[in-house]
Amino acid sequence: MTVTHEIAVVGGGLTGACIAALLVHHGRIAPERIVLLAGGPPEPIDDGAPALRVAAISRASERVLRAAQAWTRLNAARLCAYERMRVWHESAATQSAAALCFDAADIGEPNLGFIAENSALTHACMESFRASGGTVVRSPLAALSITERNAQLTCEDAGTLTVRLVVGADGAQSLVRERVGLGVRRREYRQSAIVATVRMNTRPGSGSCTPGRWRYCLCSTAAVRSCGRPMTPMRANCAIAR
Repeated sequence: MTVTHEIAVVGGGLTGACIAALLVHHGRIAPERIVLLAGGPPEPIDDGAPALRVAAISRASERVLRAAQAWTRLNAARLCAYERMRVWHESAATQSAAALCFDAADIGEPNLGFIAENSALTHACMESFRASGGTVVRSPLAALSITERNAQLTCEDAGTLTVRLVVGADGAQSLVRERVGLGVRRREYRQSAIVATVRMNTRPGSGSCTPGRWRYCLCSTAAVRSCGRPMTPMRANCAIAR
């Protein structure tokens, strides 16, 4: 069977899109020989309120995204640098020695990283891949067979692809992982979480600022009961994002 592509990346989320962009720029393979099976339609990019699903991008992750030529495609106005992170047990005071603190000043950096919306990150990686000549197939994977010579991927709406290498980045319910026989053990966290975006009048640690200018993401993980006994309560708060 004729090989149609060298590499197929299965999964159109942030991981798959970033891998595809890195391959097209650094894989030393003709871009048209790399295909990204992105599944359904892309997640819409909203220019309004910040999306609830965000990621804390470390400086190392920023370098990866720059290598993928995706970082410069992000809207800088929707990124927010974070300089500190503090995590504490519910039973401890926030300013006590028991709190776990990270501060950019301790490592001589201007910040620890950035808070960015997942949809924007995925879109930037996808556009980098596409602009460099990569092929995006908007069809879910229906079947996968692997031989010693190649792999065949059957798409629901785009026929069959024959490739030399398959990269599985199709999430928790991975069809690729299932087809190659990789087992996985799952367990519940038995915890609940609240994610919210709020508008503040002042930026912590910097005095007053224009009311409504800064938006903050507050995350709190609450304790729940397991087998009739309360689990150890943990709370993590973060005040970040414009």
